[in-house]
Amino acid sequence: MAATVEPNDIPVLEIGAGTGSITRALLRRGLRPERLFVIERDPTLAAFLEQKFPGVQVRCAEA
Repeated sequence: MAATVEPNDIPVLEIGAGTGSITRALLRRGLRPERLFVIERDPTLAAFLEQKFPGVQVRCAEA
Protein backbone atom coordinates (compact mmCIF):
# COMPACT_ATOMS: atom_id res chain seq x y z
CA MET A 1 0.00 0.00 0.00
CA ALA A 2 2.74 2.48 0.93
CA ALA A 3 4.55 1.73 -2.34
CA THR A 4 1.80 3.50 -4.29
CA VAL A 5 2.35 6.82 -2.47
CA GLU A 6 4.77 9.26 -4.05
CA PRO A 7 6.85 11.26 -1.56
CA ASN A 8 5.75 14.77 -2.54
CA ASP A 9 4.12 17.65 -0.71
CA ILE A 10 0.58 16.30 -0.90
CA PRO A 11 -0.73 15.46 2.59
CA VAL A 12 -1.47 11.81 3.32
CA LEU A 13 -4.17 10.63 5.73
CA GLU A 14 -3.76 7.20 7.30
CA ILE A 15 -6.85 5.87 9.08
CA GLY A 16 -6.40 3.16 11.69
CA ALA A 17 -2.61 3.17 11.98
CA GLY A 18 -2.43 0.51 14.69
CA THR A 19 1.22 -0.09 15.58
CA GLY A 20 2.47 1.96 12.65
CA SER A 21 3.65 -0.53 10.03
CA ILE A 22 2.23 1.52 7.14
CA THR A 23 3.27 4.76 8.86
CA ARG A 24 6.84 3.47 8.97
CA ALA A 25 6.74 2.41 5.31
CA LEU A 26 5.40 5.80 4.22
CA LEU A 27 8.18 7.61 6.06
CA ARG A 28 10.81 5.25 4.61
CA ARG A 29 9.55 6.13 1.13
CA GLY A 30 10.45 9.73 1.85
CA LEU A 31 7.14 11.22 2.95
CA ARG A 32 7.87 14.12 5.29
CA PRO A 33 6.45 13.48 8.79
CA GLU A 34 4.63 16.82 8.88
CA ARG A 35 2.71 15.81 5.72
CA LEU A 36 1.43 12.57 7.30
CA PHE A 37 -1.80 12.69 9.31
CA VAL A 38 -2.73 9.59 11.30
CA ILE A 39 -6.03 8.75 12.96
CA GLU A 40 -6.10 5.99 15.57
CA ARG A 41 -9.08 5.30 17.80
CA ASP A 42 -7.20 3.47 20.55
CA PRO A 43 -5.68 6.04 22.98
CA THR A 44 -2.82 3.72 23.94
CA LEU A 45 -1.84 3.13 20.32
CA ALA A 46 -2.22 6.84 19.50
CA ALA A 47 0.21 7.71 22.31
CA PHE A 48 2.60 5.00 21.07
CA LEU A 49 2.48 6.43 17.53
CA GLU A 50 3.14 9.97 18.78
CA GLN A 51 6.27 8.77 20.58
CA LYS A 52 7.51 6.48 17.82
CA PHE A 53 7.00 8.93 14.94
CA PRO A 54 7.88 12.48 16.01
CA GLY A 55 6.53 15.09 13.64
CA VAL A 56 3.65 12.93 12.40
CA GLN A 57 0.26 14.47 13.17
CA VAL A 58 -1.51 11.81 15.30
CA ARG A 59 -5.13 12.20 16.38
CA CYS A 60 -7.05 9.86 18.66
CA ALA A 61 -10.52 9.68 17.11
CA GLU A 62 -13.09 7.50 15.37
CA ALA A 63 -12.86 7.74 11.60
